[in-house]
Amino acid sequence: MAKKFEFRILVFFLALLVTLGAFLSVSTLYRKYQVEKPMVEDLQTLAGGRVELEKEKNSYQITLIPGKVDNLQDYYQKVQKSIATRLPGKEVQITVKDKPGPELEALFTELQPAIYEALASGRFVWLEEEIARRTGDGNIRFQLLVDNDFLYLQMENRGGCLYRVIGRTASQPNGEGVAQP
Repeated sequence: MAKKFEFRILVFFLALLVTLGAFLSVSTLYRKYQVEKPMVEDLQTLAGGRVELEKEKNSYQITLIPGKVDNLQDYYQKVQKSIATRLPGKEVQITVKDKPGPELEALFTELQPAIYEALASGRFVWLEEEIARRTGDGNIRFQLLVDNDFLYLQMENRGGCLYRVIGRTASQPNGEGVAQP
């Protein structure tokens, strides 16, 4: 009688392990082929570039490597909407990877104090004038856009393109935004 009872317990635990393994396999396949793969395909069609997706526990790291983007703000907002639809409630870190040449990198480095000053003070018209003054030779095209959440800066020349999305908040006492750490 004791051997029969031990056999039933063994069968029960074996069935439990098989069921758990099947559940985890189905869950992983669903996430990969019904959520992640279609989302990556959607994101790739937005700007004709590549998308790299990494999952870490309960969060995702999404790296966008776009082709030529005409309007960085519009592109980024469409990306956010697509991600929110596919991954509701998930923590997502979005990175836009660009291909700037040395001239654009140097210019962005020079502009950083002005960018963060504009974020702290809300003087975005001044920032646009400052960028225009520093790119005055016409060799570099730029576009500066701002909304309640981000400052979008894109610069292009023959050597490449630079795309920066810089977070801001409206938590300043004067109602103006500052960059998030």
